[in-house]
Amino acid sequence: MQIRWTAWGLLLAAGCSASEEPPDNRVANPGFEEGGSTPTGWVTDTVPTKGTLTLEPAEGSSGRLLVLRPGEANTDPNRQLGVGQRLQGAWLRGARLHLAARLAGEGGAKAKLALLALDSKGKIRALALLEGPSGKPEQRERVVELPHETESAVLACLAEGTRGAARFDDVRLSQRVPGRLEAAWSLPPTPVAASVRVDADRVLRTAPRELFGVNTEWIWDGKGLWNAREERFRPEVVEASQRLGIGLIRFPGGTFSDFYHWRDKVGPRAERPRTPAMASGELLEHNVGTPEIQSFAQAVGAGLLFTANAGTGSAQEAADWVRFANRQSKSPRVDWWEIGNELYLNDGSEGTASVTKTPRQYAAIAVEFAKAIRAVDPAVRIGAILNDSFYPNKAYPDWTDVVLPAAAPWIDFVAVHNAYAPVLPVDSGHTLREVYACLYGAVDRVRESLRQLDRRIAALPRPHRDRIGIAVTEWGPMFQITPDGRFTDHCKTLGSALYTAAVLGVFLEEPRVRAANFFALIDPLFIGLLGLREERYQPTAGYLAFQLLAKRFERRVVRTECQTATFDAPAVGWTPATRGVPWVRAFAAVSADGRRMTVALINHHFERSAKIAVELRGFRAGRQARVTVLTGKGVDSHTGTTPFRAPGIEWAKPAEDPVHRRMGLGGPDEVWLDERRTDTSGDRFSLRVPAHSLALVELPRADP
Repeated sequence: MQIRWTAWGLLLAAGCSASEEPPDNRVANPGFEEGGSTPTGWVTDTVPTKGTLTLEPAEGSSGRLLVLRPGEANTDPNRQLGVGQRLQGAWLRGARLHLAARLAGEGGAKAKLALLALDSKGKIRALALLEGPSGKPEQRERVVELPHETESAVLACLAEGTRGAARFDDVRLSQRVPGRLEAAWSLPPTPVAASVRVDADRVLRTAPRELFGVNTEWIWDGKGLWNAREERFRPEVVEASQRLGIGLIRFPGGTFSDFYHWRDKVGPRAERPRTPAMASGELLEHNVGTPEIQSFAQAVGAGLLFTANAGTGSAQEAADWVRFANRQSKSPRVDWWEIGNELYLNDGSEGTASVTKTPRQYAAIAVEFAKAIRAVDPAVRIGAILNDSFYPNKAYPDWTDVVLPAAAPWIDFVAVHNAYAPVLPVDSGHTLREVYACLYGAVDRVRESLRQLDRRIAALPRPHRDRIGIAVTEWGPMFQITPDGRFTDHCKTLGSALYTAAVLGVFLEEPRVRAANFFALIDPLFIGLLGLREERYQPTAGYLAFQLLAKRFERRVVRTECQTATFDAPAVGWTPATRGVPWVRAFAAVSADGRRMTVALINHHFERSAKIAVELRGFRAGRQARVTVLTGKGVDSHTGTTPFRAPGIEWAKPAEDPVHRRMGLGGPDEVWLDERRTDTSGDRFSLRVPAHSLALVELPRADP
């Protein structure tokens, strides 16, 4: 649902507003009982061609319902048929509110109650929605948290569609949140119970090290990779990257790949031309080009994936780049080549509008590029991009249908970006625990998305279906991307680290996934496995989770089953609602010689520890296993890295967990690794895993 809502903001600028006194319900005339043909206290839409408004008797009572009947002209998603009222006052700033209504749609219409939070400049800072069922009106409610920058709000009853009716009654906005909603993510004061069965004889696959890849972009000296003053890589970044266990580095973008002309970025650095990152903008130095990123990859022991410029470049340019990059044995080869980046996007921005391709255009480009690259170096792996994910609002819904069969004879893998979550283009007013519950539910969405794509590839004719793998070339926890977002900096928390570990578990268990690149290794803004603390790049919580699995998780992945309590995650941002999300997750692997086993256990619960009973089949453990636990003081704990600070950039006050409230208290003692030895002899053992924690159990096989 793409909403700008400027029209409603103007319409209600001079409309009714709620009292400054703190009544139980801040909504004027919430049951639509007052008024004649229009409800008192509500501003009505003045465009009659979009539909009609009536007040009708409520079934089974003496009250009234608001009924909106949209017409054929009700097609503008930013100006839907509706009524609304404006609310003002300091009580809105950072408020925690109860939003509720009885509502329903019928005959093709959808009934929606929208709460828009506006700052002092009239910019929308949050948009919270309730949607009614189809049929008779039912109660819908939720907790809404507004940004601290909120100065006013608009509450609107809206009808979506061009026929049917939307009905509303008993609208409520209150500062008194029912206790039953506050406890929505709690369990009784006992540990979460889970039983895990590991079958060592059922090997799913030997996982490639390329699953532990990262992204490094060329801009801003490789996002902090390079120290321009000292003419060298930052030593702390090299050292941390060596310890991380990186298997594959993707370069030079993201989005910047499709404006990147590699010849500008080689030769003496002082002689390289300055160019913008995209079609226009600030001219940037090219201190990190092909030679530098190859040198960095060699220093940290990683492979390389280059994204060829298929937006503004040519097949010949890409072929020449392959020849240059793999020209000599002293430089590490670039064995993975991806044809373009997200060319399926077309959101109207300058970055996408200038390079977007239709599916048929891209299919032709992919074949042309693949042929040219293969002619230069037949040994490289070539990938085409697919827009295959659970995300809504795809500009070209038939992209995969067109591109996959056309490119299949010429490629070795398909590249997807289907594991960003929860992705909030507009703050939805959800509480922190709702947002994190949705994040954890996205793990299951990622798995199903990959399996659907696997089935589509498996339907191709041989030999293509056997050859083509999947590379998730961008992924990671992503909430918001602008400084004014409550959740922008949450990608570095302990909760996000648990998501990182859980998604890596999905990649490990899916045989067709051959590579994955976390976004990003380093970023001076906010995202990244390394962040700034005291002017040096330091590990985030996500780094610790990534490192634990990259360095110490065995590679022969085996079948693992986990039975535990579940919860239902709400829809937030781009991530749909997910039912039956497990509080505890598990995945396991054995060493190539069968002498060692690793079991990863994740407890997502916000407050309760997990008591996990583990059964081993085909493997008898020896005594004294090593258990390493990544944990912290709260789900929003972080290691104290801070986003980029500069004049003119103001960061919003971040959302905090209502119980632990650690987001504003980051530091090296907020998230930590705890290591201990424990007795696990035999084929069964139990382990207590703290709340919001990841445990890696390393088991030696018992001597025969």
